[in-house]
Amino acid sequence: MNRDDAFAKRDSSDVPASRAMIAAEASAATPALGRRRGLTLMEVMFAIGVVMIGMLGIAILVPIAGKAAKDGASYDRAARVGLNAVREFHLREMGRPDNWLYPDYTAVGRPNSRTVAFCIDPRFVAVNNALNMAASDPRRFFPYNIAATMPKMQRVSLRRWSPKLANSTLLDLAAANEIFMGVDDLLIETPADPLLPAQQIYYSQNPANPDKRQTDGEFSWMATLSPRADAWAAPNGAAPDTYTLSIVVFQGRDSALALDGISERWAIIPYTPQYNAFYGGGLSGGDVALVDKSLYYQMAGGSAPPASPQDLFVKRGQWILLARNAVAGGNVYPVFRWYKVTEVDPDELGVATSSELIGSPPSGIPIRHVTLFGQDWPIGPNANAAEQTFAYIVPGVVAVYEKTIRLENSSLWTQ
Repeated sequence: MNRDDAFAKRDSSDVPASRAMIAAEASAATPALGRRRGLTLMEVMFAIGVVMIGMLGIAILVPIAGKAAKDGASYDRAARVGLNAVREFHLREMGRPDNWLYPDYTAVGRPNSRTVAFCIDPRFVAVNNALNMAASDPRRFFPYNIAATMPKMQRVSLRRWSPKLANSTLLDLAAANEIFMGVDDLLIETPADPLLPAQQIYYSQNPANPDKRQTDGEFSWMATLSPRADAWAAPNGAAPDTYTLSIVVFQGRDSALALDGISERWAIIPYTPQYNAFYGGGLSGGDVALVDKSLYYQMAGGSAPPASPQDLFVKRGQWILLARNAVAGGNVYPVFRWYKVTEVDPDELGVATSSELIGSPPSGIPIRHVTLFGQDWPIGPNANAAEQTFAYIVPGVVAVYEKTIRLENSSLWTQ
């Protein structure tokens, strides 16, 4: 073998080894494109935290959305009950004073519309009626537990007509419930077996001859009739028999309808040179302070009962009735208007201080700040306790529908 052949053989044997070494070094220096790296523990914990925050947000939104859906359904049902009640009021001629009876079975007659307001509440009267009732009996008025000099409505029921007018009597509770309770919330019975369909509940449980379907009775209503605020402003005011009809819709009104001091409560909203609880001047209701009724008794010069903080409990979305006695020409004209509570102070109860009410009211009197929405409220400074503004709080009022009507006592058809 010559020298040239020896060199050629050595070079040919070294080439594959050199190429393998270069490929190994390149592979060690540069990761393969298809290879996937693992996650560190910190990255896993961060991802879990993000997921937990998202799940927490969903968990918070679920009950809020559920409450909003429930409130929406309630408002929709209240709207149906209220609009149906307006039609029911006219169809049953509830605007006829000769169709009204007091809780003692006496006839109302033709009212003086300039000084008297009425509350048509047959369900309450059916539970709280009696013969020979005293003129000052609280069952004759709405609200039933207010002072004698405060503005009040006459609480009346409807006649249960008979062939002879003299034999007509008050609506009983069954008839009152039939008219003044909503019928859209049907009772449904769900069988224990999930494979069986739900069934409606009837008053007669005879499947061969079913009668009227039962309802839950969660929604009910009553009507208030108050004289137009300008009805006494003759000669340019409204006609003397012009009233503001308010259909008041309840959700979950206590079926006992007892005089327990809870179902109808009241507070005072003072506006005098000493105290000012109308922060917005009464425009659209506005921001006001509900003050415990013990302040009223102190202003009237009488002995004040113990403070009742629970009387000031209201919640957002509820409706309350404002009332005051307006004096004109030596006569007293009651003014009533319904307002919706749009905001409530997050602090359930406070104590009146000079920073909240102008002046220095007696210490220890509970107050509650609320925002009302409605018509402008006619206020005017007056030191007389009887002419102050009062808030009548009736739990469960979820809607109020109003319109102006004329009493049906001057038509040829009603004479």
